[in-house]
Amino acid sequence: VLALDLSTSTGWALLEGEPGKIPKILETGTIATDRPVSEFGEFPWNTLLAAWDISNRVMALVRRCVGIDAIVIEQTNKPGRFGNRYSQKLLEFIHCTLLDSLQPFVSASHDRPKVIYVNTSDWRKTVGATLTKADKALNIKVRKLKTAGDKEGLKKLGVRGKISKKHVAIRFVNQTYNLRLKANDDDIADAFCQG
Repeated sequence: VLALDLSTSTGWALLEGEPGKIPKILETGTIATDRPVSEFGEFPWNTLLAAWDISNRVMALVRRCVGIDAIVIEQTNKPGRFGNRYSQKLLEFIHCTLLDSLQPFVSASHDRPKVIYVNTSDWRKTVGATLTKADKALNIKVRKLKTAGDKEGLKKLGVRGKISKKHVAIRFVNQTYNLRLKANDDDIADAFCQG
């Protein structure tokens, strides 16, 4: 299974194993554009060109992963209240251009990989990557300390900020595979969990 957390910094994981069981890690990584979206030209063309750039890089990975049974992609989500319409558009364009590239590849013969979309809430529930009661309690303390401007209190607590869903995915992967992924490896951790 090739699992993809599509974005301008696409996390990916190549996994092997039986469905429903913890798979073996074959390889992981990230695929990113080599420049900001603004450097691809003027809107809307910069968005389209940046999406094609990521899609072409992902397709190079797909072609290299000979013999995969499935390509798992995380479903896009509605942006939060602080979401950016241009970021969302870029994300949707990345999905569209990748599917456009994958379509002839996966329909070329019957033994090509299936493309499977998975909802974020589904994979989080399946792997148990959710905030615990202790996480939620810690987040309440952190919020109070930050609101009060108590940097010393945060230092004593031993945290920089609240525990997010991204942190929980990293924790799951690190505990499951005995790895040491860091906060900036969140795209890879998400891909693991999706797979």
